[in-house]
Amino acid sequence: MGAGGTYVGLESESSIWHRNMRNFANLGRIAEPGDRIVVIYGAGHRYFFRKWVLQHPDTALVEPGDYLP
Repeated sequence: MGAGGTYVGLESESSIWHRNMRNFANLGRIAEPGDRIVVIYGAGHRYFFRKWVLQHPDTALVEPGDYLP
C-alpha cells in the first residue's frame, strides 16, 4: 500500500471504490420507483454493484443468467 509518504497502492485502490460508489449513486439518483435498470460493466465491478444492490433496501438483484439461454 505504500511506504513512507508514498501511498500509490492506497490511491489506486481508493479510486476504484470511489468510481464505483459514484456510479452506484448516479444509478440511485436517476432511478424512480418501479424502474428496471440493466447495468453492464466488466467483471471487476461486479463485487461492488452486487454488494451495494443486495444491501440497498429499495433494490433487487436479478442475475442475467435467469433470462439468457
